[in-house]
Amino acid sequence: MLRWMPWQIVILGRGEMGSDIQRINDAISYVFFGLHNAPKRHKVNSHYEAVAVNTMHDLATFDSDKLTRIVIASHRYCVRISVEQSGPHRVKLIFWARQSRTGGFASRHPDLRQLAKLCIDIAEDDEKGKS
Repeated sequence: MLRWMPWQIVILGRGEMGSDIQRINDAISYVFFGLHNAPKRHKVNSHYEAVAVNTMHDLATFDSDKLTRIVIASHRYCVRISVEQSGPHRVKLIFWARQSRTGGFASRHPDLRQLAKLCIDIAEDDEKGKS
């Protein structure tokens, strides 16, 4: 895998391919509170723009909210983020740029409003189940 240095990411962020890289970098920055706090990024060999990071951070939803930030970043920046095994006490986060908000299953990603609607629908179903 190719290792990227921060200055290379800025250069790659320009031009036609840059929009995917920029959205991936924005998502990584959101999850880790800035690119300077993010683990080393690695380009993933794929037909699509993808970047992986290996991390030892706690992935939780509230007290350490990285998991919540991963979900929000994916919907905010139109980036699919997968969580995979990486090694002892590590997980790999792979950031895949999606092309649009509509279209085929493999090329689209819902936005924050669609996520919010899903959460509301789930909460309403839970309330109906308790009655």
